[in-house]
Amino acid sequence: MYRHALKTLERWYGEFDAPARQITGREGIGERLKRFFGRWEDGRTLAYADYAANNRLALHRFYAEGASLATPEQRDRARRELQHYIDEIAALVPQRAASR
Repeated sequence: MYRHALKTLERWYGEFDAPARQITGREGIGERLKRFFGRWEDGRTLAYADYAANNRLALHRFYAEGASLATPEQRDRARRELQHYIDEIAALVPQRAASR
């Protein structure tokens, strides 16, 4: 699996680096970055899709196991911290929209 992840990173670098060197101006770079990071799974093989789905499933199982092992105090603290992040993001959203 590690070898697959390394090959994926190398492919991403190759997909981004060569065309990025040909782009001039900020508009072109911005569009390339949006396309590259916004749809990074486009054009991947079925084997990669299976690999990514298995990784997501394993991560969800990991979180579920951690939640089941946590004490009620630990779960309560995690909820408070998550709510803090939600509140911070919600407070930033109107500011960004107003600054546009």
